[in-house]
Amino acid sequence: MNAPISAGDPTPAAIISNPPPPSTPINAIWITIPHFFFHMPTPRTPIPLPHCCATLALVLTFACSVPAAENAPPTLQPAPAQIDPARALFDEAASPQDREAAADSLIRANTPPAIDLLANAIKHDTPPGSRAAVLAAIENAQTPPPAIIPALAEYARIAASADLVPVLRAIARFHSRDAVTPVIDRLLADPSPQGDPLNQLVAALRLQTGRTDLPPDPAHWREWWNRAQWLPANQWQSALLSAQGEAVRQSTQQLTEAYTRLVGIYSRLHLLTPTAERSPLIVELLTETAEPLRALGLDLAERALLNAEPVEETVAVALENLLADASPRVRARAASVLDTMALPSSTPPLTDALARETEPTAAIPLLRAAARRGAPAAAPDVVRWIERDSPARATAIQAIADLLAAGFSPNSTTRDRLLAALLPTLDDDAPPARAWEVLARMGRSAELAAALHDQEADRANAAAAALLPLPAHTRTITDAALERPLLAPLAVLAIRMHNPTAEGYRTIYSFLPQDPDERAAVVDQFVRAMPPIERSAAAARDQDPANKLLLLAFAEDPAALASVPNPQAVIASRLDLLLQTAQHEVVLQSIQALPENTDRTPFAPQRVRALLRLLRFDEAAAASTAPAPAPALAEVWLDELTNTNHPARAAELAVHIRTLFDTSLTTEQRSRLDTIAPPTPTPPQEAPPQE
Repeated sequence: MNAPISAGDPTPAAIISNPPPPSTPINAIWITIPHFFFHMPTPRTPIPLPHCCATLALVLTFACSVPAAENAPPTLQPAPAQIDPARALFDEAASPQDREAAADSLIRANTPPAIDLLANAIKHDTPPGSRAAVLAAIENAQTPPPAIIPALAEYARIAASADLVPVLRAIARFHSRDAVTPVIDRLLADPSPQGDPLNQLVAALRLQTGRTDLPPDPAHWREWWNRAQWLPANQWQSALLSAQGEAVRQSTQQLTEAYTRLVGIYSRLHLLTPTAERSPLIVELLTETAEPLRALGLDLAERALLNAEPVEETVAVALENLLADASPRVRARAASVLDTMALPSSTPPLTDALARETEPTAAIPLLRAAARRGAPAAAPDVVRWIERDSPARATAIQAIADLLAAGFSPNSTTRDRLLAALLPTLDDDAPPARAWEVLARMGRSAELAAALHDQEADRANAAAAALLPLPAHTRTITDAALERPLLAPLAVLAIRMHNPTAEGYRTIYSFLPQDPDERAAVVDQFVRAMPPIERSAAAARDQDPANKLLLLAFAEDPAALASVPNPQAVIASRLDLLLQTAQHEVVLQSIQALPENTDRTPFAPQRVRALLRLLRFDEAAAASTAPAPAPALAEVWLDELTNTNHPARAAELAVHIRTLFDTSLTTEQRSRLDTIAPPTPTPPQEAPPQE
């Protein structure tokens, strides 16, 4: 019997996988030869002669090729401990997991000695469990070696029905005729297998050949084999690929149909679930491995957020896990939905996902999330996507612009990287929309000033648009617009954004368009942006009645009117302008629309004047006596009498004046009335009666 294998003893696999280093003394090499034979498997497990010779030759080769160390001591140097897959495979005390890992190492080595060790385990199963470990490793291997087929074929022919499944699963990984032959022979054997063995053999053949169309009947497989076994190699491969392709197509179609039905079932289940209880169902779908179900989970999560339905934090946790999904499309959608949920706890997972993301399609929503959340920790990864020429670059530039606008201040390293990546993009025919803005926020005024005078109008406009959000650069834009009229609209916009004052109102007249309609529209937009107090100040300086009316239009808004120092004067000024522009009905409507608690007495002159000009003398007379006649109202009547050219109206006005203000007229007003009033006709006197 062999001695037990100790952890420090070298074995054939260790020698093959880990050749000794050149510095190893020759006598330490030679000591492995007796160890090789000493650690042979038990006598019931003979090692093939080629294996022994190959390993011995390998040892001799190492011995001959490694020079002996000068003045080497006569004592042996212990070899360093090495990981030995063969030791675990043939160690009786090894666990099944260790044996399978050892077999997988030998499969990946794929050397003749390794294949021999694997074949020996398959044939003899010594120690017990080594065969099962090798078969499982072959079944799960990424690329199992074809050299193991003879050993698998030999065992597949003799394996008991109860032990058939593992070897069939392993040999089904191979599609060559040599791998198919032992399985078909077993199926067509006499007596024919029945029950589970029959189904197992047919399942293996279907995997090997792709002939899923053949039923589990040996007669049909015999008919197919009688033709297929004589095909030339190229025709065998062609037929095999064709059958496998058709099988994959049918399987894919069936799987698609199944998932379609399953998605429909889950959708109906979602509708039947109360709104407040839908989150667990969404989480269940998001954690499914099948992409159609995950996609449905993402759809339902988006729909819940759009409909303002309650969504539990467990949904956010499931979405965070999807940020590491293998599919870029799934990662992108998960990031988008997670960002929409706007949970502060999701910011670190989104930032971490951006740090490891390599696909532009998935990076775009992550970049948007970093911008919306103002995450400074994401800045280096945002810059990384600006450095990379990809579809995500424009989004990355927008993200860094938003971060800078939110107050982010990059360190010197990030700043240098950002400028180095950003400046070349400005030379493109169509630079990213906000690249100029990033440049402006980083204080690169020299580049921007030069761009404002660029021959390309688009570049000049882009540079000016980038400066718009920055109040300090308003003067830069307006100065450039004086030289380049094409920048005039942006100059007006900059003034409107940062200087909507009476001073700014005067400044925009240097940049107004020539077309009257366009000019009026620009002025109207600017005036609407001005605070009421600035509009009032601008109206006091403007001489154009139409412009003054536009500036004082805020008087119709009680809240805006309350923000100016003297609201009554503003109302009176606007009413006078309306009278000046013959908008008499508007005057009456404006006075009527004043809040109920407003004292309308100060506006009686404007009301009476509007009524007189509308020839509504009786109403004007009534308005002049409430609460009592006043000299100011007499002036209004006298003005209208002065301005009328109609004798009958003049006579009627004079009668009303004498009636209303007979006792309240001043000496000057009475003299004026006598001067402008038409003469009162003297009634004819009757002749005295004759005697």
